[in-house]
Amino acid sequence: MTSCIINLMENKRSSQHNYFIDKACKKFQETALSRNYKLQTPSASQKADHIDFLMLGQSKNKTTVAVSLDVKCKTDSNSDKWQWVELKNSKGKPGWLYQEADFVVFERKKDFLLVNRKNLVNWLNLTSKVRYDLPTVSKPWQAKYRLYARPDKREVITQIQSSDLLDIEGTQIWDKDFS
Repeated sequence: MTSCIINLMENKRSSQHNYFIDKACKKFQETALSRNYKLQTPSASQKADHIDFLMLGQSKNKTTVAVSLDVKCKTDSNSDKWQWVELKNSKGKPGWLYQEADFVVFERKKDFLLVNRKNLVNWLNLTSKVRYDLPTVSKPWQAKYRLYARPDKREVITQIQSSDLLDIEGTQIWDKDFS
């Protein structure tokens, strides 16, 4: 079984955000089904590990994938260019990047990027793009390749370019079906 994470980075309590989550989840489900994947609901413990979907694969051994999906509430000029990555969660513990999902799914306007989570961790560790050596920034617009923490929160997140995700081995682009 492979697991994917749908990463929810915006205000989780907002009804507007719930609308975007529901819309993105539905669109991802439609896209996965159109590619002949079967989807299962994760267990409560899997949900606690940020696994949003279980996808039953197409191969003979029927691998299941855990999926985490990154949903954005805003569609601005940067929403397709930059993606959020959670290094530490709001409790200061390892973020979804270090949880159990096999893939992280980033939503863009016209497609989804499916990125192997372990390959993403390796990419972050091997490249020097994210500046761990510099002080944490306090404004979201400063978070491009920098560590960002909101005031009075323990989470640590950063933004990386979508084009970098495309360079990570095994990354797939799934076009959304707009029919």
